[in-house]
Amino acid sequence: MDDWSVSRDSTYAMRSYTPSHPVRSAVVLAVALLALAGGISLHRAYTRVPVTVDGMRFEAGPGDTVESVAEKARRAPLEGDLVSATDGRVLAHGGGKPGEVWVNGTAAEPSARVVAGDDIRTRRGDDVTEPVVETTVTLPAPAVVTGDGPIIAVEDPGENGIQKRVVGQVSRSLVTSETVREPRPLRLHRRSVPTPERAAATGGKVVALTFDDGPWPEQTDRILQILEAERVPATFFMLGSYARRWPQVAARVAAAGHAVGTHTENHVPLTTLDGWRLHAEVGAGKGSVERTTGAEVRWFRPPGGKVDSEAYRELRAQGLRAVLWTVDPQDWRESASAEEIAASVTGAVHPGAIVLLHDGGGDQSATIEALPRIIRDLKAKGYVFVTIDGIRAPKSGWR
Repeated sequence: MDDWSVSRDSTYAMRSYTPSHPVRSAVVLAVALLALAGGISLHRAYTRVPVTVDGMRFEAGPGDTVESVAEKARRAPLEGDLVSATDGRVLAHGGGKPGEVWVNGTAAEPSARVVAGDDIRTRRGDDVTEPVVETTVTLPAPAVVTGDGPIIAVEDPGENGIQKRVVGQVSRSLVTSETVREPRPLRLHRRSVPTPERAAATGGKVVALTFDDGPWPEQTDRILQILEAERVPATFFMLGSYARRWPQVAARVAAAGHAVGTHTENHVPLTTLDGWRLHAEVGAGKGSVERTTGAEVRWFRPPGGKVDSEAYRELRAQGLRAVLWTVDPQDWRESASAEEIAASVTGAVHPGAIVLLHDGGGDQSATIEALPRIIRDLKAKGYVFVTIDGIRAPKSGWR
């Protein structure tokens, strides 16, 4: 009978195809083969490969390499570690020499595939000590300060020391060191000597009022009004960041005839800085005050009164002289009253004194209230008010 059969009805005719027996058999066989292949692949995917690693049984996976099986069984890289030249501590796991692997008594390539029954033996690679480098460093000269005056003068410029160091290239830890030259201390002396002209005219009874941490809106202006009314000059040590923030206030200080100095850019203690940070903090503060006031800045007040040899050299390099104080009523304390501040100042002032007060850095209303009384009391005692330029120390022998 023909494989083709025809059926008809009153509307249309349709032809249907029924595969022959050989064709159907081929299709069934192909499906079976595909199913078998998939089953085999699935079986292989989940079959474990038993091996021995350093005497212990381990189930490897199909396709695992000798190296991966060794590291899985050991739970660590075969390579040795990179260790510190100072104390041998590990700097990098697996950063040392490569390990060795034998399979069935023969050296094997790490990328070789394992097969069931393999006897794998391992030896961890040796650790490698980090390389070292030799550097030369400067040992800053320590600062030795004597005296108790407000003006700092140099008695001996000192000299930095030199040290050779061997350090780990990775850890930067010190391995050995040798001091080639010991540092010689920088010797500073704090002095306070009135100028001969002032001393002759007043019997040495001069005093300088100084104000830190400004300029500050309203507070600095109120102090300027009091100083103008009393015809008293003063010195303002400004923060560069505040001078830039309130340039009109800073400009009014200089326009009124008062001396201006810098108190750094951001009130950062100099002894906590070094290198370019020290240079930037000092230089930025000086530049900000000069640009906003139009005045030349030659005086510098270190935050907290802290100066070391590196800071002093930086100040000198930028044409600045450090000035401290001899009278400190601690007017910055929240509990300080106007009466306490005034009494503290007038009771401690002496000829050539430099008084530390504040016009910024917070609420200084007590200082502003105390200021007229301080001025009148000191005038009554015969004192003449000067800026820092009116209280000079003898020049240093170090040029």
